[in-house]
Amino acid sequence: MDSFDGWDDVARAEAEEGLYDKVPKEANNGTSVQPPIYVSTDPGVSPGILSSTDGTTQELDTDLGASEPVPERKPTESEVREWRARNWTVRNPVVRACGHNLNLRSFPSYANCYDCWEAFLTNNPDGMSMVHKVLMEQGTQGAVKQFGKKLVKMFGKYLKKQLLQQYTNEKAASGIEGSILNIKEEVNGIPNLQVQ
Repeated sequence: MDSFDGWDDVARAEAEEGLYDKVPKEANNGTSVQPPIYVSTDPGVSPGILSSTDGTTQELDTDLGASEPVPERKPTESEVREWRARNWTVRNPVVRACGHNLNLRSFPSYANCYDCWEAFLTNNPDGMSMVHKVLMEQGTQGAVKQFGKKLVKMFGKYLKKQLLQQYTNEKAASGIEGSILNIKEEVNGIPNLQVQ
């Protein structure tokens, strides 16, 4: 029983019953792991020749090392251009009114084109709210320092156009008369009131 001191309970029970001796043992010549027969452990042996345990050598029918490396295929110029167009080139939208390309990540390239600025401001609501916030907190000078004169000028034009459009839509929806913009004509329509 003293020979079983380091064993766990299951191994001890199997050994006592004699089951341990009936299990086939691994034939590994006393080593824990043996390399497979096709792996050469001798550094002096070439990769295509195997040495066996009896000292004879046998040659493999497969070529483990090519005499020349296989050259890597280089893409043609048209394939490179196609790949760049597919994966690298950024396709910017085009403004319908003027036909200019518009990069929504930066200010319009055509700085004096109002149509480009209108499209830029319309498609960037977060940017518009930020500009509006700076205008309300710091005034026009603060907005000019932060965004530049051109953006503040175009933002003012854009707001003016939007507010006028909203005003005319509300006026048309309410059905109020008085859409005549000439004061003399409007006053002449009211009896007992004459403008000279």
